[in-house]
Amino acid sequence: MLFRSPKALPIPADAGTVRLQLEFEAAERHEAYTVIVNAVDHTEQAWGREGLGAVPAGAMQNVTAEIPASSLPPGDYIVLLQTPERPKDPIVETYTFRVARPAAR
Repeated sequence: MLFRSPKALPIPADAGTVRLQLEFEAAERHEAYTVIVNAVDHTEQAWGREGLGAVPAGAMQNVTAEIPASSLPPGDYIVLLQTPERPKDPIVETYTFRVARPAAR
């Protein structure tokens, strides 16, 4: 597993939803995926959703997660893309991002 510096994800103050498009290699295809978003500095889950489908994109696949912006205060996050079809090793891919909110004017 390779961890890189989290990409900045600017979220406008008036945003209602944040859309994450999670791209991964299409080596395996599964019926359903789970997305779990955790703040790096907290033990509790910030957001999660089960039963998401993947869309083929050439040699890759995409899972889209629409997250309430209010669930993502400024900070660093780790996203786990999992499948219940592999109970012994459910993690398909891991992502990181940093939420930045513009300063109030």
